[in-house]
Amino acid sequence: MKLKQEEFCHNCNRYVIYEFEDIIERQIIICPNCGHQHYRELDEGTIINIRIEGRNQQRIAIAEKLDFSVFDDSDIVVDKPITIKEFKIIGRTEDGRPIVEKTEDTGNISHEQTKTMSGRRWGRDPSQRG
Repeated sequence: MKLKQEEFCHNCNRYVIYEFEDIIERQIIICPNCGHQHYRELDEGTIINIRIEGRNQQRIAIAEKLDFSVFDDSDIVVDKPITIKEFKIIGRTEDGRPIVEKTEDTGNISHEQTKTMSGRRWGRDPSQRG
C-alpha cells in the first residue's frame, strides 16, 4: 500500500506530496517536483482527525470532552477540572491533519494509526552538492 505525506524538499525549497511504501525498512523517497532523493525511515504515528494551520507547529494540546448535564433553570455551578492531552506532531497528512507520535492515549479523540516519514536520514543523494 502507498502512503502520501506533505514534506519539505530542501533541494527545490518547496513543500510537496511524497508517496512512499507502507513498510518499516529504509526507503529512498523521490521528490516529485525536482527528483531529489531523500533517504528516510518510517515511524508509527497516530492521525488525529482535526485540521491545523501552520507548518511549524511542533505540539498540539487537546482538551478532553467533559461529561455533565445542564438543567435550564439551575443556578448550580459544577467545578470540574479540564484534562488536557498534549501530543508531539511528527508529520501531517495530505489534507492537513496532524500525525502525532504513536499513542493509545487519545481518549475520545477521533484518530487512526498510520506510518509517517521520519526526520532520520540514513544516506545522501549522490547528486547533492557539498
